[in-house]
Amino acid sequence: MHTLVVGTWAWGDKNIWGWNKELDVKAKEAFDMSLSKGINTFDTAEIYGFGESERCIARYKANQPVASTKNIIIATKFLPLPYKLSYPSSLINALRAIVGNALAETVKLGLTKTVGVSNYSTTQTIKMYDCLQKHNIQLASNQVEFSLLRRSPETSGLITECHKRGIAVLGYSPLAMGRLTGKYSQANSLPANRNLSKINMDELEPLLESMRCIADKRNVSVSSVALNYVICKGVIPLGGARNGKQAEQNAGALGWRLTNEEIARLENGEIDKQVKRKSLLYNDIVATKNQDQQENIAILDKHCHLADSKFIERCDLKDISSGRNCSPPEQCLLISSSYNSIKKHSLKAVLEPKEDANQFLHTFSRRKRVFYLLS
Repeated sequence: MHTLVVGTWAWGDKNIWGWNKELDVKAKEAFDMSLSKGINTFDTAEIYGFGESERCIARYKANQPVASTKNIIIATKFLPLPYKLSYPSSLINALRAIVGNALAETVKLGLTKTVGVSNYSTTQTIKMYDCLQKHNIQLASNQVEFSLLRRSPETSGLITECHKRGIAVLGYSPLAMGRLTGKYSQANSLPANRNLSKINMDELEPLLESMRCIADKRNVSVSSVALNYVICKGVIPLGGARNGKQAEQNAGALGWRLTNEEIARLENGEIDKQVKRKSLLYNDIVATKNQDQQENIAILDKHCHLADSKFIERCDLKDISSGRNCSPPEQCLLISSSYNSIKKHSLKAVLEPKEDANQFLHTFSRRKRVFYLLS
């Protein structure tokens, strides 16, 4: 697999990225440019554009000379459904084992060369690794969100544990949906359908200024700095490219490395304290789908001092499931210590703005005030 992977979430996606025929032409340019730069791995999923992303790759590949496509690697994903929150833990563990055995079978049958997982916690990754090892099959990768603004895979030890086992870590949203490209600012805000975070662009300006200084010094783009940071952390970035220019900028992240001093400057710069608080709590509590509950509670206990007392409240599951307004009057995350506590309607709530949380967690309420349960 290449040091850099092309992320294709935007290809075919109308809801977030506004896909149309014009963008189809530009995405083809991104595909061609990536191959010309030696980047031959493309990440997709059946849910991206409801299959259109996969179809785009097939079309673009078909228009390439056979010689240039023989080394193309396509990584796609699927979500094994149905997923029921109310399953007893013993049943969930059995189902996870079935998934592992099924993944092993796909390799044995030659349906795929390798298998990986996405948004798995450290514990879940190790369990899947052990399951596949029984079949003498290597778990190839774990795909998680990772960027300068989302560092929990590093701080939690997930990256280290993956590397110990030869598992590649793929980082999606390494550019934070455009926030770390240098294109957007308080005056030039993100498109509304991509502004899924409560972090304002003016709060990121100190970080972006540091990134610009490094980019100017190295004669690369701000995007290249963001992607190179991910590479320096031992993570393979999934750099989205909607056109040829973006693909070329992404390729600018290759062939060099940030110095330790530059990394420290980016990590310890004078970013607004509110941004650090938001990012840390979001990262450490909402980092992965199906996060183990013991880890949730430990993380919450570790970082609860970062939140003001007004961020800690109690909610009743009946209020949540019915969509009635609960206190506090904002979006929250729900942390439960065990399955039994869910049944007793005794849940801790941590008020914290979320980004892309709908991709990770189970939704309970039907209104704009959405509550998510970490199971």
